[in-house]
Amino acid sequence: MKPDERDLAYLWDMLDAAQRIERLTEGVDYAAFVDDERTSLAVERLLENLGEAARHVPPELQSAHPEIP
Repeated sequence: MKPDERDLAYLWDMLDAAQRIERLTEGVDYAAFVDDERTSLAVERLLENLGEAARHVPPELQSAHPEIP
């Protein structure tokens, strides 16, 4: 099964959100993260974006790639 463009867009959104989270939290320990309201709210929103995109990935695409959690 070949994913359509919409499916690829969801996967791209997931990857983009994860990469942004990595950049925002690089070198930041937990205490600093919790104290930085702006960063913690940004990460929270990006996690929402990631979850929303993941919710739209079709089951066929998920089952075609069981190696990806």
